[in-house]
Amino acid sequence: MSKDLKLSSLEWKEFKLNDLFERIEKGKCQNTNKETKESINGVSFLSATLNNNGVSGFVEPNYLLQKGNCIMFVNQGDGGAGYSVYKKEDFISTTSNSFGYAKWINRYTGLFVASILCRFKEKYSFGYGRTENRLRKDKVFLPINSKGQPNWEFMENYMRKIEEKQKQKAIKYYSDKIKNLQNSLMKNKFDLNDIEWKEFKISEIFNIFTGATIRQSDLIKGKIPRITATNLNNGIAFFTQETNNYNFKKFENFISISFLGSVFYQPKEVSLDMKIHGIKIKDRELNTHIALFLIPIIKRFSFKYTYGYQLSTSILKAQKLQLPVNSKGQPNWEFMENFMRKIEYKKLNIYLDYIKNKTATN
Repeated sequence: MSKDLKLSSLEWKEFKLNDLFERIEKGKCQNTNKETKESINGVSFLSATLNNNGVSGFVEPNYLLQKGNCIMFVNQGDGGAGYSVYKKEDFISTTSNSFGYAKWINRYTGLFVASILCRFKEKYSFGYGRTENRLRKDKVFLPINSKGQPNWEFMENYMRKIEEKQKQKAIKYYSDKIKNLQNSLMKNKFDLNDIEWKEFKISEIFNIFTGATIRQSDLIKGKIPRITATNLNNGIAFFTQETNNYNFKKFENFISISFLGSVFYQPKEVSLDMKIHGIKIKDRELNTHIALFLIPIIKRFSFKYTYGYQLSTSILKAQKLQLPVNSKGQPNWEFMENFMRKIEYKKLNIYLDYIKNKTATN
């Protein structure tokens, strides 16, 4: 591995994308509903999005399957045009994306080049899509070797070095978390079958509040998450600034429940859209572990709500939850918190072993 892995240590040169890739092909799926079938255990379905590494779902593999180990180009879409990402796995994609293949591509060179190609997001938009002709003519600066060719060895080693740094940080972070959890967990038992359960109305144990309508045109781009009825991204649709509108209110450390039934924990300060409810425990502060215990229980009733049958405040107040109770017949918040800590402890150990083994094999 090269000793000097600084980006400034090498000369850089401009290359046309058409010269870098042996072939560039478009995605093959023209009609998602007719040509694909959803499957949790299927292959990645790629759409024109900059979220989740381009993955919008999973589908059964079929004749539309394309090979991975390539670079994905989002050609059009609101917010995704110009985005690029390395794809390791095989996939099925909409025709809104293109894919570049070459012998030089591996996980590390792919990540290096894709990160540079993302700069084209500034060039392309929904109104100015990336056509095949524009894509092939786009130019990118890359580090070069003594022969004036792309220095793939440097790029790979540079990304390996970054990955190793991140792995070591992750190992320390998760090791420290496991150590902090270990002592408290050894003193308690957390069997769901060994504790009494009782039914409570939401209104008995939670304070309830609801967001209000503000026209999106009156909101300015900022840093405050705006929670809407989406079931993605923890309910966050976009980020805004605080306004003087009397309907603009901020809340933090609560569970959000939309009128369509999506449920999320909101630890930080957010703004709520119309018909987004929030609940806080009346007699104590909520925390991550208690919230994670409550959310699956809340989802048992929230899943049934739709546009035709919405979850109103009055309906929410009357909903009932089965919760573990203490000797006084009150919700046993301590048990709930420690039960989720135990699950976190197990998951952290699994993840830490995965990181260490991955480090050892690379």
